[in-house]
Amino acid sequence: MNDFNVSDFENADTDSDEDFTLQYNSSEKEAESNDKLRKIRPLFETIIEKFKEAYRPGEKVSIDESLLKFKGRLSFKQCILSKRSRFGIKIYKCCDSDNGYIYNASIYLGKNPNEKNKLIGVSGMVVVNLFDDLSGQGRTLFVDNWYSSPSLFVYLNGKKNNVVGTVRTNRKHMPDTKGLKLNKLPRNSTITFHSDTLLVVFWKDKKVVSMLSTIPGINFIETAKIDYKTGLTIKKPEVVVTYNKNMGGVDRCDQIIKPYEIQRKHYRWYQRVADNLLDMAIYNSNIIYNILHEVKMSHCEFRMQLVRELLQKYGSDSNVNYGDDDDGEESKNDSSVANTHKLIKIPTENERKRKRLRCQKCSDKKNRTDTTWICNLCKIPLCKNCFDSC
Repeated sequence: MNDFNVSDFENADTDSDEDFTLQYNSSEKEAESNDKLRKIRPLFETIIEKFKEAYRPGEKVSIDESLLKFKGRLSFKQCILSKRSRFGIKIYKCCDSDNGYIYNASIYLGKNPNEKNKLIGVSGMVVVNLFDDLSGQGRTLFVDNWYSSPSLFVYLNGKKNNVVGTVRTNRKHMPDTKGLKLNKLPRNSTITFHSDTLLVVFWKDKKVVSMLSTIPGINFIETAKIDYKTGLTIKKPEVVVTYNKNMGGVDRCDQIIKPYEIQRKHYRWYQRVADNLLDMAIYNSNIIYNILHEVKMSHCEFRMQLVRELLQKYGSDSNVNYGDDDDGEESKNDSSVANTHKLIKIPTENERKRKRLRCQKCSDKKNRTDTTWICNLCKIPLCKNCFDSC
């Protein structure tokens, strides 16, 4: 074995430093070229950071996925038959359970071996990454059965978080249910397992519902629903009622955005993502507005008011129609509209044979351009291209 001498490194040629920087820069460029989100990542990360700065969720938070419709060719396009769109881009969202505010989001880009964790799995890493900023502050997280596992719940509970969710019975470290015959249980009966940190509840309703929780909730409580056969109030386990009440944060925001989303036909997937980011920004702005003002606005009213203010600030007077005010007075007089330059058809007696004149701007001795349009104020014949360039 050769001896290790520090002097060999001290007397080394300085060209090696330059080689190192060149290799480092080339590796950076290679990593950027392999990034599937390179075309939209700066915009995506900037908007998500603004979401985090503008508002902090409350005690209860939910994590779920939504599918952004896209049927073009894409390496990370997903097919989820339970979603209405079925094909598209899967976006994981972390939302406030009370108002549906979108606090954090990430896009699924396919299998990544660097994100695997033997303890909590791929789905657990999604939860940890989205919930990282909110962890350790006593919040309660609600997830569905794709994310839930005993290992993940123990990991998050060790960081001072409570977790509630549905769970698959074949998850690792779940109780063995082969000899329990859960499908043959009587209606509204439960089987529970518990440890120092976890509670597992199997409740038989129309079918067996499996719940995993780090908070107690095996007692039956009354709901607002009434059984039409018996006339009695329907009772459910407390953990099920709590989950149903707080899990719909992501579904709520998707349901409100869907009727008013910016729908454009795009052949490029990153343009579709950019439109969806704008929809999420408008939705979050509406929530913050309702928190800060006593008079609440629906999402439709908020979008309409936003459009009015943008047109008043950036729109040109000749193209903007402001409509009527609340008092019944028109915002623009007829005289101001009549004084604007616009193209009209050249007046003629015979409507079947339109009168055509030379365009004053683009016609010359060599090239002649005829037009049937004339400016209503200048009375100068112009074609549409010349009028738009004026």
